[in-house]
Amino acid sequence: MAKKSLIILILLVGSTFAVFGGGASEEISEVLANITYTDAEAREILSAAGIGVNNPAPATSLEGIRIPAIVTILTLKAASGAEIVVTGGTESGGDHAPDTYSHANGYKIDLQLNPTLTNYIETNYTPDGTVGDYPAYRDASGNLYVLEGDHWDVTISE
Repeated sequence: MAKKSLIILILLVGSTFAVFGGGASEEISEVLANITYTDAEAREILSAAGIGVNNPAPATSLEGIRIPAIVTILTLKAASGAEIVVTGGTESGGDHAPDTYSHANGYKIDLQLNPTLTNYIETNYTPDGTVGDYPAYRDASGNLYVLEGDHWDVTISE
C-alpha cells in the first residue's frame, strides 16, 4: 500500500507542476514511466476502477506493466464510461512482438471490443492512418490505439 500512496503523491505533484508550469513534470514523467507494477498490484488497481482482466496469470499477465499503461486505461475508463476488459498484458509469445514498446516490456495492453469503447475511441481520438491493415487512432497524450480485428491494441507513448 505504501508504494501506491507514493505513486499517487508523485502523480499529484507532477500534475501540479504541469498545471502551474513547473519544470519538474517531465522528470517526474520519466521516473514514473520506468516504475512497474506486479501482476497482483495492477489487478487490484484495475479491479478497484471496475476494469476486468479476462484470465488469471500467466494466460493474461500484468507483471511488469508500466504505470503509464495503467494510468492510460484508468483514464480511458473514466472518460468513456465503457466496460473495459484487459485481454492482453505483459505475457510474451503468440502474436506479441518483442519490440521495445512491446507487451513484454509493459508498454502495450489489449482491450476487449465493445461498442461503447469503440465509439469513444473513434469519436474522440485522432485518426492516425493504419498499422498493418488496421485503423489507428491517437489520444491527446500520443498513445496509439489500433483496432486489430477482435481487440484494441494500445501502445503507450511514454
